[in-house]
Amino acid sequence: MESPRLWSFENRLKLLEIVTLVYTFLLYLLNPINRNLVASLLRLKCHRTGKRCKEIIAPLYRLRWAISRLWDDYHPALGSLFPSHLETIRVLASFRC
Repeated sequence: MESPRLWSFENRLKLLEIVTLVYTFLLYLLNPINRNLVASLLRLKCHRTGKRCKEIIAPLYRLRWAISRLWDDYHPALGSLFPSHLETIRVLASFRC
């Protein structure tokens, strides 16, 4: 949080909100409702062998790593959502919400 880009308090709060949102998503995935999804994701992208690894709840680092590897392999093409022309991006960035 000591990056020169984050000297303003508002930017630090934005970063903290993003981190909190991601952490909340990971905790949501650890709900018993999502057990099959998490098991499939871990088996696909973060496979571990051994009795201990099969019996314990998936730690956050394994879940985060599996999602990261899944994103690296099958990341969505965001070009259809955002314009590719640099001037268009600059004009859109100048608007305040």
